[in-house]
Amino acid sequence: MEQSLKNFSKQFEFEPKIINENNFKNFKKIIVVGMGGSHLATDILKIAKPELDIVIHKNYGLPLNAITGDSMIIISSYSGNTEEAIDAFNLALKFVLNKKFNLAAISTGGKLLNLAIKNNVSYVKLPENKIQPRLALGYSLMALLKIIRDEKSLKELKTISNQIGENCEQESKKIAKFFENKPLQIPIIYSSVQNEALAQIWKINFNETSKIPAFYNVFPELNHNEMSGLSDKFRFLVLEDKSDGKRIIKRMKIFNKIFSKKGSKIKILKVKGNSIWQKIFDNVLISAWSAYYLAKYYGNDPFDLSLIEKFKKEMTKTY
Repeated sequence: MEQSLKNFSKQFEFEPKIINENNFKNFKKIIVVGMGGSHLATDILKIAKPELDIVIHKNYGLPLNAITGDSMIIISSYSGNTEEAIDAFNLALKFVLNKKFNLAAISTGGKLLNLAIKNNVSYVKLPENKIQPRLALGYSLMALLKIIRDEKSLKELKTISNQIGENCEQESKKIAKFFENKPLQIPIIYSSVQNEALAQIWKINFNETSKIPAFYNVFPELNHNEMSGLSDKFRFLVLEDKSDGKRIIKRMKIFNKIFSKKGSKIKILKVKGNSIWQKIFDNVLISAWSAYYLAKYYGNDPFDLSLIEKFKKEMTKTY
């Protein structure tokens, strides 16, 4: 994992190619189906491009009430074997045969790519570098941008790739140190609504890499309910972005003031960068490194996903 993080910026050298691109017709709406790490690139895209009409579906089937004739449906599964993604693809295929909307797949291989090839559906094949989906966000984003025809962003990411991740490892060591505690004090990550995807990625990295419980929420909603249930069992990381708006930043400062007086441990992390993409991916990398060092502190294997694999295996059995 350490080497994957050190080499993360090289993912932006990936040159995605769309197979069967001629199948596309014009589209305005983007609907992405994906589970776990396979939808995170789309969450990031929503931060960088809030003007896009994007729906993220994290379930079986399709969000039928959201689909229109000018939709682009993208089925994303890093492994290509995700049960929910395969189910969505098979359902979407029925509509595509009637030429009702666009359909594309993103994967390293597996059943999803085989189905796309068999049915002449457009797809982008991701590099098979044997890294976990949450650590392959560069590859996934590049493929997604290619499918939605955002050549400008593809070029920009390649241009700034050498700036992404500078000093992130050192910053992460400080954050990991902040969360180190026995018995465990559970991390809660707070952000603005616009940076919710980043807060979620922090939570996911703590879960999958550090093997600890973690949760997230957003301002201003958390001020209306969640605050009442907080206790000294938690430690807080607040992602502060100068573009959040004065009222949101004010809420963050008041939260810090009130709960610091109550004895809570709170760390403010500035979300910053020379571009929107650097701002996003520096934060993503700090979260990944922090979770890695926290896993080492608790003596947990950052690669071990045996519980998730066991659950998937159980799903193949008949009850």
